[in-house]
Amino acid sequence: MHPRSEPLSLRGRWLAIIAASALYQFSYWPLLAGTAVADGAGAGLIALGLALVPLVFLTAAFGSRHPNAAGATLRAMGWFLVVGLPLGVLFVPILGAAVGVALGSAVALAPLETIATRRARYYAVAGVGVYLTVLVVLVPGFAIISAAVLPIAIHGVVDQTLEERHLQRERAAPRD
Repeated sequence: MHPRSEPLSLRGRWLAIIAASALYQFSYWPLLAGTAVADGAGAGLIALGLALVPLVFLTAAFGSRHPNAAGATLRAMGWFLVVGLPLGVLFVPILGAAVGVALGSAVALAPLETIATRRARYYAVAGVGVYLTVLVVLVPGFAIISAAVLPIAIHGVVDQTLEERHLQRERAAPRD
């Protein structure tokens, strides 16, 4: 358990998201390249990409000071395996990787101190999935880039939006 002397600042939360997103690039691009190579020659790239996914979740959990970072990492990996892998195998690999990492990072990132974020993060994951599905059909090249950037960053946007709304409600509330 991480000692919490004070809540993680907005800057600290974004640094954790950026670090996890940067590490995700080392997982995503080999996965993508491995699925593009014919005749099973990309198996090593796929294995490398899959091996780095837990490190992405670990970086997100510890970087965001999750109170149970190890457990959150295991749950995140479970969601990736249960949701992301089947999506990638049955439909489009980039969709599976992106949705799996988005769902896993929703669990791995520490929740905000005063605001319930889980449901909003799950809606964001669904939004990423729908958005990427549309992009895969209409603009595949842009879908590839979006799937590399959106899965973890969307949670920073959601958390920041929820925090700003919470502060606005506090300011608007009558004071005694």
